Amino acid sequence: MTVDTPPSLHRILPRTDPLPVILVTGTAILVEAIFAGGPKALLADLALIAVVVAAGERRYTAMLIAAGLACGLVAYGAMLLPVAIGVAIRRRVRAPLLLLTPVAAAATAMALGAMPLPDGRGMIGLAAITPDGAADGLLLAVGIGASAWVTASLTTRSLHGRALISTATMVALGAALVIQQTSMAIPVALAVLAPDRRVLAAVVAASALAASALPLAATLALVTALILLWRPHVRSAANDNPRLAVLR
Repeated sequence: MTVDTPPSLHRILPRTDPLPVILVTGTAILVEAIFAGGPKALLADLALIAVVVAAGERRYTAMLIAAGLACGLVAYGAMLLPVAIGVAIRRRVRAPLLLLTPVAAAATAMALGAMPLPDGRGMIGLAAITPDGAADGLLLAVGIGASAWVTASLTTRSLHGRALISTATMVALGAALVIQQTSMAIPVALAVLAPDRRVLAAVVAASALAASALPLAATLALVTALILLWRPHVRSAANDNPRLAVLR
């Protein structure tokens, strides 16, 4: 006679691949050191890494606070905000906890004495290749719309392990494309983990071209990296369900 035993917890929860924190953090620090990003940029990078780590470990309170800290430090700190909010909603985090992000952002900005607004157009992204002021309103609308769409899309997916890292990398690259003044430290650090080495090569090339004051070439390299990451996620679903064909 056999007795049925309840399934163990590790069989119920999906297996997650731990994020190599030392590798990602070291890469981000190296990039900021090369391009002299400054202490606020470095702190924002560490907060963004904490967002991904906390999301992978299902520490949603820490994830939302880290997202707020990044937003309050620098303008590009919002690049992983869709990931944090999307994961929180997907995991049915209590609604009051979502307020941790704006509260942390406001507290950080107040402590610094200034709002983290862009202080230039940068050398990469759509803002860098358009005439000054000519398309700022359009770029703002595109950025807000894309962020809302990505957030809504992520609420329908269960992100963990490699899927989380891949999605965070795509979101970071997309944010770098529309944010006026950004750092490439987090896109480079996350691209190090991409299975396709061409992604890392394209992101590194984009960073180097931006540092060389070649905004058009840098932006094209950034778009190339985004396409390389996106293509494996856009393919025909087996049951012809279009929802499964995108961001699977």
